[in-house]
Amino acid sequence: MAENDMFGRNVCQFLLSKQLSAPCSHGKSPFCLALEPCIDLPRYVFRIRKYLSVNGEDGETPVLGGLVLFERFLNGNVNRICRKSTHSIFFTCVVLAYKFVFDDQASLGYLAQVGGISIPQLLDMEQAMFAALGFDAGFDFAAMQKIRERISIELLAFDQDF
Repeated sequence: MAENDMFGRNVCQFLLSKQLSAPCSHGKSPFCLALEPCIDLPRYVFRIRKYLSVNGEDGETPVLGGLVLFERFLNGNVNRICRKSTHSIFFTCVVLAYKFVFDDQASLGYLAQVGGISIPQLLDMEQAMFAALGFDAGFDFAAMQKIRERISIELLAFDQDF
């Protein structure tokens, strides 16, 4: 898995295409209270994939599941994605997807460390995300395949160097 691989680039472009250009107007959200990582989004996605890979797979499963949940979150919270909250919202979705698929693989401390946040911050963000998703963080693998196809096809037109 190379740091600039096409899958990772497409995931980043997908996330950036959903981000608002306006400043954050919901600063008390746990997603905005979390510190913005000191690394850019492409390296953050690479880090997540690297450290959340399970049984030899390359971390795509939790990322794709996270994108499914990210889109569900957007449906009811379209104005909540800004430059400051993109990392934390995406990471929280990935953590919920990871737990859904690989329930017993990683501790909460490990997951928080991967995201560069504290355990209390992760718990606050998980609780807020779970509530925003109507307390349903489940998804099926067909939805993951659809989003994989979408980010591969739709975003190919936005081929940017990261």
